[in-house]
Amino acid sequence: MKIQLIRHATHLIYYNGKKILVDPMFSQANTLAPIKNVPNHTLNPLVPLPLSLESLTDCDMILLTHTHRDHFDEAAILALPKDKPMLCQTEDVKKLRSHNFTKIHEIKETFSFEGIEFIRTKAKHGHGAIGATMGPSSGFILKSANEPAVYITGDTVFFPCISEIITLHQPKVIVGYCGEAKFSLGRAITLSTNDIMKICKLMTNSIFCAIHMEAWNHCRLTREDLKKAVLNEGYQEFIWIPENGDFRVFD
Repeated sequence: MKIQLIRHATHLIYYNGKKILVDPMFSQANTLAPIKNVPNHTLNPLVPLPLSLESLTDCDMILLTHTHRDHFDEAAILALPKDKPMLCQTEDVKKLRSHNFTKIHEIKETFSFEGIEFIRTKAKHGHGAIGATMGPSSGFILKSANEPAVYITGDTVFFPCISEIITLHQPKVIVGYCGEAKFSLGRAITLSTNDIMKICKLMTNSIFCAIHMEAWNHCRLTREDLKKAVLNEGYQEFIWIPENGDFRVFD
C-alpha cells in the first residue's frame, strides 16, 4: 500500500493493486474566490498542484468524502473521464449524475468493489450551528485481504464515533483531514491540534497521516505548528506530516 498526498484533501491511495484518487480538486493556484469571514483573504487554492492532471486522472477509481468545492471542484469535473468509477456517499449521487458521470457507486453503509471493501463512517463537519450548516460529510474505511485497513476521516472534528471507528476497525493508517479550518466566529470544522492528539491517544499500532493543510484560506493549522505539537507530546514516531507530492509505502 502506498499513500501520496497531492494537495489539501486530494491524495492517491495505491491499494490492492488499484490506484484510488480521493477528493480531486484540480484548480490552478489563486483562481478561486476565498472563503468569506476568515482573516486570510488569499485566492484559493493557495499552492499549485505538484503533479500533472494526466497523472491524477489516470486512476482506477475516484472516492469522494463529500463535494464541497475544496474537495471536488469544477476543474475536476471537467478533467475527469465521465466513465471513471465514482464512489460516494448517498447525498452526492444526484450531483454527480447532473455532471454526467456514468459509473456512480453509492455507499450507504458498505460496498465491495475490485476486491476492496469500502465502509462508510460518520463524520461531524463542525460544532453547533455552524456544523449543522456544513451539510453531510463522510469518512471511509478501506479493507482488503491483501492490505492493512485504512481510515480516511473526511472533514470532521473529533467526536465519540471516531473512538468507536478506530477501536472496531484497528486501521494501520489514519488519513486525517486536519487544518483546523474555521471562520472568524465559531469553532473549527476540521481536525484541530487537540483533535489530532486525542486520536493519537487511541492508536495502538497506527500511523496518522496529516493532510488538508496550507492549501485553502480558511485552514489555520500549519505543518510547522503541528510538528511542534507532535514533538511536545512525543508522538513524532506515529504521525507523518507530508508535503505536497510526498508519498510513503506501508507494509
